[in-house]
Amino acid sequence: MHQKTLVELSADLQKGSCSSEELTRACLERISKYDSELNSFVTVVEQQALAAAMSRLLEDGELRAELSRRSRARAAEFTWEKCAAQTMEVYRTVAGLAVAAGGPDN
Repeated sequence: MHQKTLVELSADLQKGSCSSEELTRACLERISKYDSELNSFVTVVEQQALAAAMSRLLEDGELRAELSRRSRARAAEFTWEKCAAQTMEVYRTVAGLAVAAGGPDN
């Protein structure tokens, strides 16, 4: 996330690709990792930042409903059948590479 522009992060939030809590946590982790070197923050109030990020969901029922709808739609994309098919494709690719490289079955 840290390599994205604010415009890209805003679009991600609008699309539901990430939540305000996830974005806040990512920023706080980055601050924690680098601030001892950079000394760029006077005060970091993690709990208040996280509370503010989560309060939007508590206060906005329409947003909650929309994110819930999107999460159910996204979860529906993952099936055991699709997982099995993708796993078999990986196996076929690896097997093909082994044969092409003159593996033990040649």
